Amino acid sequence: MCGIAGVFGIDALPRASIEAMTACLAHRGPDGTGVWLDPDGTVALGHRRLAILDPSEAGAQPMVSDCGRWVVVFNGEIYNHRALRAELERQGRAPSWRGHSDTESLLAAIAAWGPKHAARASVGMFAWAVWDRIGRTLTFARDRLGEKPLALARVRGGLAFASETSALRAHPGFDPRLDPHALAAYLRFGTVQSPHSIHRDAAHLPAGCCLTVPLDARGRVVPGPLRPERYWSLARLAHDGHREPFTGSPEQAVQRLENLLTEAVDGQRVADRPLGAFLSGGVDSSLVTAILQRQSAGPVNTFCVGFDDPAHDERSFARAVAARLGTRHEELCLTAGEAARWRDRLSAVYDEPFADSSQLPSLALAHLARSRVVVALTGDGGDELFQGYDRYRHAARVQALMRAPASVRKPLARLLWRVPARAWDGAARAVSAVTGRASVARPGDALHKLARVLASQPQAVHRALLAVNAESDAWLSADVLAGLNHADEACLASPGDPGGVGATSLGDELLSGLRSEEVPEAPPGIVERAMLADGLGYLPDDLLVKVDRAAMAHGLETRVPLLDHRIVEFAWQLPASVRTLDGHGKWPLRALLARVLPDGLPRRPKMGFGVPLADWLRGPWREWAEHGLSEARLRRLGVVDVAAVRNAWQRHLEGRESLHHALWPVLMLDAWTEAP
Repeated sequence: MCGIAGVFGIDALPRASIEAMTACLAHRGPDGTGVWLDPDGTVALGHRRLAILDPSEAGAQPMVSDCGRWVVVFNGEIYNHRALRAELERQGRAPSWRGHSDTESLLAAIAAWGPKHAARASVGMFAWAVWDRIGRTLTFARDRLGEKPLALARVRGGLAFASETSALRAHPGFDPRLDPHALAAYLRFGTVQSPHSIHRDAAHLPAGCCLTVPLDARGRVVPGPLRPERYWSLARLAHDGHREPFTGSPEQAVQRLENLLTEAVDGQRVADRPLGAFLSGGVDSSLVTAILQRQSAGPVNTFCVGFDDPAHDERSFARAVAARLGTRHEELCLTAGEAARWRDRLSAVYDEPFADSSQLPSLALAHLARSRVVVALTGDGGDELFQGYDRYRHAARVQALMRAPASVRKPLARLLWRVPARAWDGAARAVSAVTGRASVARPGDALHKLARVLASQPQAVHRALLAVNAESDAWLSADVLAGLNHADEACLASPGDPGGVGATSLGDELLSGLRSEEVPEAPPGIVERAMLADGLGYLPDDLLVKVDRAAMAHGLETRVPLLDHRIVEFAWQLPASVRTLDGHGKWPLRALLARVLPDGLPRRPKMGFGVPLADWLRGPWREWAEHGLSEARLRRLGVVDVAAVRNAWQRHLEGRESLHHALWPVLMLDAWTEAP
């Protein structure tokens, strides 16, 4: 796990530029730094190292291949790198090995098979750039699910890249102007939607893609649009999985899952530095931890963060699982005061505006884990792969409601909105006390989200379920809306020239390059379409960004066994009847957990990684939020309608609605604009 940066195709590149970019990534790689410049001055590669495998100098980067042709900078882990070495040796194409790092294994595979084949052969999480000194091309690759980031930017006559956009902004030729489309999406969903960046001239390489960029005879980037190429497609996987589903029994499905997950955890626990696991006490993290403990000689280090608000606190569940497994468990209680300390660091940690409030406990959890370990396994990915989110059930139910005319849906939506979220929560607790049945966590927020969905268009059910602010278009300032309209007109004016003047952003350019490929039909069911949308959007743009930035801010490597692409491929072959065998999602995961966890999982409602943000904004954080949402600050921000946001803030304070999810993106945008 590291930070990478580089500049390509610029004459007389000063060494200071690449050093400044690389220095911005020091938190990602506290164990060392390296810079490599091509003798002709048109290519510069930088690297910050977090040494996990082979901490010796034999694993240092940038790394030049044994033959001298290839130079690579690499961020991530190749879990099957020993198998790659064995295959190269079997073919008689292995170099004289200098050490045992996965970087050297990857570089040897690139030298023997070429960059695209090496990416397809790799099992792991990765983002890398490799310079071909003979072919005069720079090739980028990103892992299949988007665990590791890779940002690109056009800079004065060339191309720059980095693990984070903060490093791109350090280049003197970078244009920091914002992309209005990315800004509008951010205010709606709380994240920038890849491949777009918040900056017009920057973008993120899509997951599962390679991109090769050539230099011309003068050492300049060859003119024309950048066209990524998919070496692995989640959309294709979903399509094929529906057409050729798994036909074994449910018990055989669980056995197959156990084999795959056991292999994935075994590969991902290999490290030359201390290793542990995040443990919330939920199904996914408990399952990963149980298998990891089963494979370990001694107690595994496990970590959990909770809150002094019982509605959001998972610590008792994690504690019970840790006791049953015999792990060495540590936990942290995040109070409003302690969380404020992390809140004030968020704009420095997240290189683009980011507003998933669970970033707060993620940052605190990473800090806790890094005090004991350098590598941590997580349970992320289970909900997206095995139909775990409540919104999947809601989507199926709401789809039926959406057949009703708008004249029925919209009054019902208004009725749900009129009752404050806290009142719905109180009513649910009262019913629970009478019936003895556990209530859904925070039902008021869920009912208000249902109201937003009912007021939306039928074809946008899932996006409305994901949106944190369904009124974001009304919150944008007139100037931004004008920018959106202008950009749309520019696209329509020159649709055949994605790399020319008509392109609104580098993200649009990358999308145009991918649209030329054959796109498979989406799965027929609304639940499967929702799961695919999450796999293509929410997972890489929110969940994985949140964990990567929080962990790397502390020099901590996180690994995600459930996102091993072989598990992903198997999960998409499972029929819905197996995923929800007992009427609830994630049946295969829960059935496997019953095999490997003594006495089963403690009974608990599904909680997610929620934060008591609504109460904090009304209470201990009110003064801070009032400052960020003041008329002066909003006018300085210049991208939102001041009156609309102020009105929402007042409604939230009065308790009429819980609008913390919609207000948090504005607060985080305000903080981001002030980050150094």
